[in-house]
Amino acid sequence: MSEKTVEKKPCAFSGRAVYNENAIKAFCKVQYSAFKKKNQILIVLLGIALIVLAVCGLTKGAASIVIGVIGCWVITLPGVVPKSDADKLIAAMDGKFGTSKYSFDDKGFDIATGSETNRLGYDNMIRLIEDRNYFFFFAAPQLAYIVEKKTLDPNDVDKFRAYTSRRIGLEWTRSRPWYSVNIKGLINDKKNTRKIPKH
Repeated sequence: MSEKTVEKKPCAFSGRAVYNENAIKAFCKVQYSAFKKKNQILIVLLGIALIVLAVCGLTKGAASIVIGVIGCWVITLPGVVPKSDADKLIAAMDGKFGTSKYSFDDKGFDIATGSETNRLGYDNMIRLIEDRNYFFFFAAPQLAYIVEKKTLDPNDVDKFRAYTSRRIGLEWTRSRPWYSVNIKGLINDKKNTRKIPKH
């Protein structure tokens, strides 16, 4: 009597990520840019208002200089906040960086970390964002599964992008700094952001 074996779905793509300093910095930058846009815009508007207040002479002498300097500093915060968040995460990890290996098929992907393997369906994804080096599969604003582009097998980022986008039902969007925000981009980001699935 032959033993029945469970047929495993073929893996279409595989990849991995080492959660080192580069990956953590990239995640914090992308996460802040994608999910904290209102904060960024309000901060920048506040900075501009303070600079205008100082330049237009609505305050006098030293107070005007101080307000102008504070305004300039405030405008830099959208770049400072994610860097500060990344530094805290890196310090908390104390040099113990983990590695995750991914196997993608038609229904979802397996995530192998150490001796554990977990399965995640594509319907859990709420946003797909990429930068120059990484693909970020966001399952929540604070949680992303990261795949380093150069580790893809087969090594074809265009096919991988199309394969995952079609199955998840969202387009890949790019991380953009606050100063490149525009209406078209905001509409596209909203269209390609799902609500977190209720379980």
